[in-house]
This record gives sequence, structure tokens and C-alpha cells, in this order.
Amino acid sequence: RQIVWLHKLSRHKYTVPVKNWLLSIICWFAAWLLWLNIETWFTAPRDNIGALEKGLLALQGQNCEYALKLWRPLAEHGDPAAQYYLGSLYDDAFQDNFDFDYVTYSCTFIDYVEAAKWYRQAADQGNALAQFSLGKTHYRARGMPEDFVQAKMWLNLASFHSPAVVDTRRHAIHLKFNDILASHMTGDQIAEAQRLTGVWLEAHKKK
Repeated sequence: RQIVWLHKLSRHKYTVPVKNWLLSIICWFAAWLLWLNIETWFTAPRDNIGALEKGLLALQGQNCEYALKLWRPLAEHGDPAAQYYLGSLYDDAFQDNFDFDYVTYSCTFIDYVEAAKWYRQAADQGNALAQFSLGKTHYRARGMPEDFVQAKMWLNLASFHSPAVVDTRRHAIHLKFNDILASHMTGDQIAEAQRLTGVWLEAHKKK
């Protein structure tokens, strides 16, 4: 019966208006889909921004707790960048860190021991920024005992993992701090730091 009805409808005088009505619906539907895609295209970058970047934006908005909430789960799951950011947050290092000179904030939960822990976890994964920060931590005895040999080793590794061809400014700062540290060390200490640097690189050589 449906086939017969459609056949009769096709011969009816209202066939053209019906077709126009269907065409209008299709056009409106297509326009709605297009609008939806455009809306998504404009808003997606902001909505899908990563947790690391959201944390930095939170710091700019003086929301340290939210940054901590975003970064801690990632850090606990082994993300080296999140571990470094978390260490910097506990270290209050964003205030004087050359990589975050556009971030100004004021946090009250400073914990140098906690900072050193997260720096170490990120540094062990080859994160150059964490290695540099861990070297400074050993040098300044913040959150761990003073140890110039360990400090020199981590600074060596930081320079190794951030070559000048990649980031001239960062590399220059690493070298400068390295030289300052070396001026306080004996030849034997420097040699031991070099040896430990080689041991670390060999142990962490990619297969």
C-alpha cells in the first residue's frame, strides 16, 4: 500500500511543493551541521587545551591550587613535564625561572623536599629542565644536602640534553651556572662528576 501511495503522490499536483519542502529541510539541516562544525572549530582549541598549559594559565590567574590539581595526576603517572612543573611549583621556581618569565603568581605551599622529589623523577627520565633544577637544588642545599659533585653531574646532563642548536639562551645559562659551580670544586670533584655523567648516560642509553 505504501508503494501505491507514493506512486499516486508522485503524480499529484502537490508533488513540486512537497519536493521543495523536503529540499528546504535538507538545506536547513546541512546549514545547522555547518554551523555546528564551525562552532566546534573555533572553540575546540580552548576546550581541548592540555592540562600542562591549563596549569600555566591557572598560575597566571593566581590559582595555584588548580594548577596543582591538574599536574599532580600526570606527575604521578610518570609524565616528566608535569613532574618538572610540579617541582617548580613547590620550589617557587616559576618566579625566577627563565623558561617561565611570563608567569607571575604567589603560592603559599612551598616545600623544597617535595620539589626535589619531583625534580628527581623528571630528571631520571632525561628532562633537561628538571636536571638543571636538580643541579641547582644540590648546589643550594634546598630540600637535600649540599653536594657539588651531584650538582655538577646534573648540570652536565642538562647541558647535554639541551644543546645550543636547540635553545641558545637555555644552553648559555646552563653553561654559565656550570662554570660558577665548577669554580667552587676541586679537580677531583669535577672528574668524579664527569665520570658519573658518563655512567648515567650509559645507563639511560636508548635501545
